Amino acid sequence: MIHNRRFSALPAVLLFAHASAFQVNPAISRRSSGNTLAVFSTATDDDTTATLIPTSEAHTLFAALGDSELFLDPSKGTCCRSSCSGCQFMLEDGAFRYDEYLAPDGVDAMWLAPYAVSTAKPEPVTSKWASILIGITDKVKRDDFEGLVQEACKSVSKKTLLIDDETTIEAQDNIPSKNAIDALWNVLSPVPGSPELSSTDIARGIRGIDGGDSSRGGAVSCVAFEKALQEAGAKLAQGGDEEAFVDYEAMDKDQLKEIVNERGMVRVPGMKKLMIEELRFFDANGRQGKRHPTKHTLS
Repeated sequence: MIHNRRFSALPAVLLFAHASAFQVNPAISRRSSGNTLAVFSTATDDDTTATLIPTSEAHTLFAALGDSELFLDPSKGTCCRSSCSGCQFMLEDGAFRYDEYLAPDGVDAMWLAPYAVSTAKPEPVTSKWASILIGITDKVKRDDFEGLVQEACKSVSKKTLLIDDETTIEAQDNIPSKNAIDALWNVLSPVPGSPELSSTDIARGIRGIDGGDSSRGGAVSCVAFEKALQEAGAKLAQGGDEEAFVDYEAMDKDQLKEIVNERGMVRVPGMKKLMIEELRFFDANGRQGKRHPTKHTLS
């Protein structure tokens, strides 16, 4: 029995051309390939509406950190993977199904993966951003972040990136500016101003980006990434996130609770990490945030 479900946004002529490239894998419950999933914006650095961070820098950052393949759990976390009798996500050989999304061959369409490590396949798959940013401590410090990103961007050498069926743009093989990297830090942070980020923090930050694809676990296209980067850059230019920074990590829980109470914040979780997230959101926005019930991000 074939367990594959394949969805494609490729034109029919391209589907025919690439059909022979696909191998049927019974563990794959869905394999998707399409050039409309992760397209690049048509804005250029010469555009009169260009903002503080050049488009070429945004594209270079995205190409450095993005993945051309995604591996997702079709149960969206509801399957306990305990080999329960009759489980719809388990195959006859005891393996579990997974969804595989592929960028089309020959172009550099990609996504920011919504996970650090996918365990959907039998062998864990590490996302590109996690392999670049996260070390053995599972954290990246703000002081180390810029160097890691710059080194990753050196490998992005004028790749031709797909915009649509007819238009292409070249990502520059330059090193993004400090402004772009500072904005990237805040884009990847669940709450701006954190001195360090864990892989969980970054994955949550990615899933919290507006315009993420909920059908693909919150994976982010270049269009959504560039928009978020420009917004973060504009906010930094206004002094918003940097001026709001307070070293909450050095405080104990009682000190944090005192600040929470002084600000009149309600229903703040008692875990120190979550209290800090709530306080940082308050610093950046001047109000208490609302936590999303499934993404667990503040807005």
